[in-house]
Amino acid sequence: MIRPDLFILVETDFWPNLLASLQRSNVPPLLVNGRISRKSMSAYQRFSFFSRPLFSSFSSLCMQTEMDGQNMIDLGVPENRIFNLGNLKFDMPPLVINKPEEIA
Repeated sequence: MIRPDLFILVETDFWPNLLASLQRSNVPPLLVNGRISRKSMSAYQRFSFFSRPLFSSFSSLCMQTEMDGQNMIDLGVPENRIFNLGNLKFDMPPLVINKPEEIA
């Protein structure tokens, strides 16, 4: 019933069956605010037969740090799909403070 044009996954809660279903339906998944801890990276490398296709299914991966992006490259994700955007939880426009005489 739901036919999305795009699926956006925030951070690192991966659901392999959902990603496979999206791929079958030609819905591009996008990862935003992605990160990989050292512990997770070790597990992903150990089970690369599972993690490589999982991460390669994303059309774009927006990672928090350059190290996170490099980890994805090390896991076999093509570099042109990886963007290092920082932590989106803390990304906000600069605060503008108006002086009282400017408000009126």
